[in-house]
Amino acid sequence: MRKPAAGLCLLTLLLCWGCTPKTEPPGSGADRQIQDPWKASQSSHVQVQAEPLGQLPNSGLQLPVVSPDGKWIAFLDCQDDLPPEPRCLFTGRGLEPMSLHIRSAEATAQPRILAESGAAWPSWSADSKTLLFIAYQQNGRCDLVVCEPQTGMTRRLSISLKPIMMPALSPSGTRAAVVVFEPRSQSARLHVVNLSTGNIEHTCPADSQSAQQLWPQWTPDGRIIFVLNQDGQSRLVQWRPGKSPPQELAEIYISPTLAGIYQAFAGLGRPLSADARHFAYYDTAQDRIVLLSLADGQRVELPVGTRAGCWFGSGRFVAADQKQMRLFSIPPSMSALLMRGLWLPRGANPGTSQLLLCSRAAEARAFALMRMKILSVE
Repeated sequence: MRKPAAGLCLLTLLLCWGCTPKTEPPGSGADRQIQDPWKASQSSHVQVQAEPLGQLPNSGLQLPVVSPDGKWIAFLDCQDDLPPEPRCLFTGRGLEPMSLHIRSAEATAQPRILAESGAAWPSWSADSKTLLFIAYQQNGRCDLVVCEPQTGMTRRLSISLKPIMMPALSPSGTRAAVVVFEPRSQSARLHVVNLSTGNIEHTCPADSQSAQQLWPQWTPDGRIIFVLNQDGQSRLVQWRPGKSPPQELAEIYISPTLAGIYQAFAGLGRPLSADARHFAYYDTAQDRIVLLSLADGQRVELPVGTRAGCWFGSGRFVAADQKQMRLFSIPPSMSALLMRGLWLPRGANPGTSQLLLCSRAAEARAFALMRMKILSVE
């Protein structure tokens, strides 16, 4: 059977989001005026240097995930003609054809397989030393897998609750936040797992059995920032496991459907900035990326059509639409054109001024991988 054209794969899915009907969330539309701060006069000149790094498979399900230091790339590969539907990431069913691989970000690097089937949700630690992912076995068992690329060490922890998703490693490396999804009620609860024992240490309190606690992100000081969908509204919430109850930070605008939850973050690198001061998400109703201040809730709205991006240090964000990729600053004082064309920024190391990018490849169901170095911004 002929494999599907690239139009069925994830890159095109990202680009087609803006073509779907949109619903207006509370606080948008006529009662919330949108002012575009990115005027032509604020555009700066930039010099870049690009280096091709070969190709990666386009799994059609999740994009490659780059370590924070830019040295490693974890990616899924699909062995079937058609990739699983995004809902499989929530239920764990249908992930059998998905394998997980890792390679260094060098042009001559060869990939190494970490899981032959049932893999999803790769996630890096803040220090880039550890990779977490989920692996389902044929008997239905769900494992949380801990991998250290430098040492080759891999451990599997069987979790008593399932299906689990969205793993995130704590700053100490001893615990992981995971989300347990309930397919019947569509609810999702946030738990903290002890990586030494595999036991659940903490369960995040919830006001409603239908609440969805999603996309956990650890801060350097041990808080967990997550998205709460409840009663038709979405909020950012912080929680200190075992120390203080959840506390609302700001309202955000994403759809409560599985498709909307998936779209809000599928095209982004790590949503939380390295200094834990800002949170990025894709506003499906406005068809743009929004950068939210966790201190005061202020929103920096990037241009319409920006659907993929990653943080470039604490106060800058690289975002792409269908025509170009730009570097934006917070507060909105500068935007610099980095490259024209179709690009997916996947990770950045501001210390070396480097970005790792994906784009279309000559082969269907593949990405071209590139490293870009920003030489100067005028």
